[in-house]
Amino acid sequence: MSDMQTRFWQGLLELLADPAILSGLGSCIIAILVCCCKAVKNYILKLLSAITQKFISNRPAEHVIDENYCTTSMMIHDQISNLRNVLDCSRVAVLQFRNGTLFTLSAPMFRVYCSYEALRPGVKSSCSDFSERIGTTIIEFLGPLLNSNVKIPGVQEVKACKLANTSCPRTATGFNILKFETDHIPYCEFQCMLRQAGIRVLYAVLLKSGTNPIGVLTMHYLVEQDADKLITPHACVTCEVAHTIQTLLDARSH
Repeated sequence: MSDMQTRFWQGLLELLADPAILSGLGSCIIAILVCCCKAVKNYILKLLSAITQKFISNRPAEHVIDENYCTTSMMIHDQISNLRNVLDCSRVAVLQFRNGTLFTLSAPMFRVYCSYEALRPGVKSSCSDFSERIGTTIIEFLGPLLNSNVKIPGVQEVKACKLANTSCPRTATGFNILKFETDHIPYCEFQCMLRQAGIRVLYAVLLKSGTNPIGVLTMHYLVEQDADKLITPHACVTCEVAHTIQTLLDARSH
């Protein structure tokens, strides 16, 4: 090392040994770091803002509780209340499907939720019994509704409203009414659910949006009676109500 280099390093060490100079140098370093941190912070904030704006612009419009929402709900309540009176059943309930989360293999873990209900005076609500049920636990209920080839003991078709039946309004065609007899269904979660709700016989009609299932219209009988004599004469009325409800639900989703 040359004498000039030696003198340079000795002078630098003497300067750094001065507390005043060392303090000033530390302040400069801190100021540089703060500026760098601010720059990084601003960059991260801008990046997050861009991602958020992109997410918001791509997500569907949020549905709010407005006048249309309330009007639609009142119309559905009127439909099921009138149907309950016509069929003389204990309850009429609308169950809707919702996809809350996914299984670890990314398969949808959709759930069933009771969204509307009409009750005979003195009959307790069944919403808590039917809500938040994972679809896989009540496949004995959903299977026959979603696929006519699925056969479960205690489940039978009561009436299929088809175009060939001229007594049915055109809006009532394409709907099947299935009958579920609690005592004849194999022991399973679905049977336990029916017993918990006090149901002896349940009738169900699948609701769709296009070809996609969106819910089920259900009619509950809690006491021993020949419910078929009440349902069969009013099968077309029941299917027409199912059509009206699925149309209202479908329209509200857009």
